Amino acid sequence: KPATKKPAAKKPAAKKPATKKPAAKKSADKK
Repeated sequence: KPATKKPAAKKPAAKKPATKKPAAKKSADKK
């Protein structure tokens, strides 16, 4: 059951983190 929940969670989550990562890297470069 958890195996089926992970792929589903990765699809929606994959889109959001992708946009947050670039922003996090920019702030990290400034620090």
